Amino acid sequence: MALDLLVCVTSTDNRELLRDCLASIMAYPPSCPHEVWVIDNASADGTSEMLASEFPTVKVSRNETRLGVGANRKKAVSLGRAGYYAIMSEDIRLMEGTLDNLLSAIASDPRIGFITGRYLHPDGSLQNPCYANYPSLLTEACRSLVFPRFITHLLGLRAAPWDLWPTRKFYDGPGQLACANGCFYMARAEVFDDVGSFDEWFFMYYEEVEMMLRAYKHGWKVWYTPSASVLHSEHGSTTSMSRRRTLHHMHSLYHLFNKHYGAPRTRQLWWAKTIIGALFSPLMLLSHLPGLPGRVRAKLSMNKEILYWHLKHWKMRDEIVAGVDTHPPASSCPVCRKIISGK
Repeated sequence: MALDLLVCVTSTDNRELLRDCLASIMAYPPSCPHEVWVIDNASADGTSEMLASEFPTVKVSRNETRLGVGANRKKAVSLGRAGYYAIMSEDIRLMEGTLDNLLSAIASDPRIGFITGRYLHPDGSLQNPCYANYPSLLTEACRSLVFPRFITHLLGLRAAPWDLWPTRKFYDGPGQLACANGCFYMARAEVFDDVGSFDEWFFMYYEEVEMMLRAYKHGWKVWYTPSASVLHSEHGSTTSMSRRRTLHHMHSLYHLFNKHYGAPRTRQLWWAKTIIGALFSPLMLLSHLPGLPGRVRAKLSMNKEILYWHLKHWKMRDEIVAGVDTHPPASSCPVCRKIISGK
């Protein structure tokens, strides 16, 4: 039987989150022919036993060694041929009608390559995880500051050219995005036939940005519809890696810039991040002051982590901003291995 939809969940040592995720898929399955797969990313927490005993109809592909997100996403879209792929992490829970509503929306326009829905915190409040613009020197400089976002709100914009993220006003109705959040989205199979699959170089973060930017350059759309909602336990799949998240985030960002904008622009990004961090370093001491607005505190903490990353890897800056054509995959690059290990 031909499949309309292949649902794939990737899980890494998160048995309880995976159980809740799969229970939600079983409670709210799509009405079309489909399969549900789990990529068990070398988990050692009893995930295999839980899947066998509680979800015997779910198909499992187990990695003997732990793979990065890019490699797992590439694997997900090769598990079987389907018209569409619902790709998600284990910290997602579906709600009633999620998959059917996404299928209906993506089928309405043959140029929609990726689609996502409304992300909600477990308490029901709205998250803002999607990108309004692709990363650039402008967006990366402005994300380290507070006032550009205030200007966006002051002007009443759904999104501004200097913003990575749209304002919450954007989520009131359907519209085109630059990028869906990598934890949950649906993809059209024809996109991968057209532009290729995910870049497995990305160990964590930006694998979906790179994929969707590549598709956008070939004329595909990324779409948002408020008719489909999911509950997202934010950072549920990376709870034990707070500083490592920054390490992965920055190195993947530089690889994205290398691949799509070239080494000179990547070098400009390095200096912009370093200079902004240095200029704001005296203010970082204020991040622990009581009564400081949460948005300001978050920006100061983020700048502190980013400056720490750049200073720690200062001697490797030439290798990090090297052209992508001469840069090996993360698994075989000594610089990447050092950063991925957090050392």
